[in-house]
Amino acid sequence: TNTSLLTQFPPPAATPVDADPTANWKTYTNTKFGYSIKYPPTLTPLETTADIYLHQVTFDGSEKTYLSGIIVEVRNLTNLEDEINYRTWRIVGHIADKLDSEVPISISDLFGKRLNYTSGQKQFSVAIIPNQKFAYSIEAESNLFDQILSTFKFVDQNVAQ
Repeated sequence: TNTSLLTQFPPPAATPVDADPTANWKTYTNTKFGYSIKYPPTLTPLETTADIYLHQVTFDGSEKTYLSGIIVEVRNLTNLEDEINYRTWRIVGHIADKLDSEVPISISDLFGKRLNYTSGQKQFSVAIIPNQKFAYSIEAESNLFDQILSTFKFVDQNVAQ
């Protein structure tokens, strides 16, 4: 009968069409600068500070090539245009010959810019999101960038405003 066939060969489990591709990623949270971001479990976070930024976390993979993972930097905020100029200066002439595009973005009702560029055969993106205290930049290969950026959250409203 049909019932015995269903018992022997049950239909395959339905796979959600809009399953979250970041569901098995790890979460990095920084309470001092009030943000969290998810990253693939194959990457390892490393925190540093320097003259040019207050905080940087680099999520590196086993490839030790330029930007094999994700970089998040936090700087004291001047204004968005200065941050875009600074980031453009760090890219053009140092990493790439030119920017491919500059696009407005919004995260948590804050407005920023996304800069896209090509280095070698790979495309990269960097988002610059200012709040009233800091400028946050998130940089990664463009093929994962939207997924990474979708996980960036402000976790401390006192810092984020």
